[in-house]
Amino acid sequence: MSKLLNSFLHAFLLIASITTAQAAETSTTNTNVHTYTLANGLQLLVKEDHRSPVIMSEVWYKVGSGNESDGYTGLSHMLEHMMFQGTPKYGKGVLLNVMDENGGDINAMTTADFTMYYEKLSSDKLPLSFDLESDRMRHLTLNQKDFDKEKQVVINERKMRTDNDPQATTFERLNAAGLLGNPYSHPVVGWLSDLNNMKLEDLRNWYTTWYAPNNAIVVVVGDVDPQKVYQLAEQYFGPLKPQVLPAIKPHAMIKPLGPVNVQVGMPANLPFLLIGYNVPSHTSDPKNWEPYALEVLSAVLDQDSSSRLEKELVRNSEIATSADDNYSLYDRFPDLFVFAGIPAQGHDIEQLKAAFFKQIKILQDTPISDAELSRVKTALIAQQTYGRDSISMQAENLGRLVVVGLPWQEFDNYFNEIEKITPQQVQAVAKKYLVEDRSITAVLNPQSISSDKPSTREVSTSTGARHV
Repeated sequence: MSKLLNSFLHAFLLIASITTAQAAETSTTNTNVHTYTLANGLQLLVKEDHRSPVIMSEVWYKVGSGNESDGYTGLSHMLEHMMFQGTPKYGKGVLLNVMDENGGDINAMTTADFTMYYEKLSSDKLPLSFDLESDRMRHLTLNQKDFDKEKQVVINERKMRTDNDPQATTFERLNAAGLLGNPYSHPVVGWLSDLNNMKLEDLRNWYTTWYAPNNAIVVVVGDVDPQKVYQLAEQYFGPLKPQVLPAIKPHAMIKPLGPVNVQVGMPANLPFLLIGYNVPSHTSDPKNWEPYALEVLSAVLDQDSSSRLEKELVRNSEIATSADDNYSLYDRFPDLFVFAGIPAQGHDIEQLKAAFFKQIKILQDTPISDAELSRVKTALIAQQTYGRDSISMQAENLGRLVVVGLPWQEFDNYFNEIEKITPQQVQAVAKKYLVEDRSITAVLNPQSISSDKPSTREVSTSTGARHV
């Protein structure tokens, strides 16, 4: 994951009465993952990790900004805020107080693909987590006063993180122009006009439509007994009624017909360059090796200080003060492979753009060496391996896969697929996807900062980031 881009980055059955039924279960001994499906459709994944008496308990809803339509953007993120406003059982402010009293950590995040809520607690407190989450899954209190107040919070959040951040605005315009017919063209926080015109009834409809057990995945990782977790899930989530869900239409990548250029003029201290290329994700193209080759290609260019962009553009030529790329392997829909950079003093956007193109051309003309490929693969696998020491990352990895429709086994398959990628495959995806006709370029052209206005910030935080 790139350093600069990480700051930006960052989703439609008939109702039947619920009867007690034996859950379908599978388990794999080498990863200790157990899966269950309750009669109401809720999926449960449990992974044992007995190294400390702690659990990570998460609820993933298969809805995010990627499900929103024009005029209704920002609903998923707004609902995330409202989910902390309380229920008839746990009134306003009680949820956070209860977690504090029990030494727990509670938070949430919204993305284009999902909305996720979590609690990190001692393992004996899992019933508390399930009680809180099952309660607000179907019994959230939604009133006009809290809605009006929280809507203003979200509007201010948008202004702070995007409208007053020239780099974030440039990234938003890149997605809007480059993701034609793609749900990712909408910002997670929503367009300002949609936020201003959002109604409580819009939010209520969104909640009752998507927040249901048959649209949710519960992930528990930590010091637990899987069968006891399943019994608790039946106790707390089992009585909840399922909901008729809208059908989610597929979104194939629309063929680009030529390069797209976006110019952004805003008060800023430094120019900023983004170059995006339309590419598939593994989720949108699960039987193809190309997404894994793109994952490796991204790491060749921008993995650590020895990677090509940092080495050639920042240290050797000193054309850029920062040069990064980003590719998301597990997005639900096709997305953009993005390059981002800030030219160094004495250099301009055109020189930086040429330097990026030079590195792409090298990849297209010359296969990477076996030694470099081996180093990159080792680093990618090490990064994934070290992440599994954390119960938080274990839970997030499992939920992140299942919520976009991939099997949890992909958690382990990643290593095998990365190892299989060859230099020729990396070269092939560079030739196929990193080409001018598939490109979208967005340039921030700094305007003078008025002395009577506060200067805009140069570093942003991701829309939909974790918060309470």
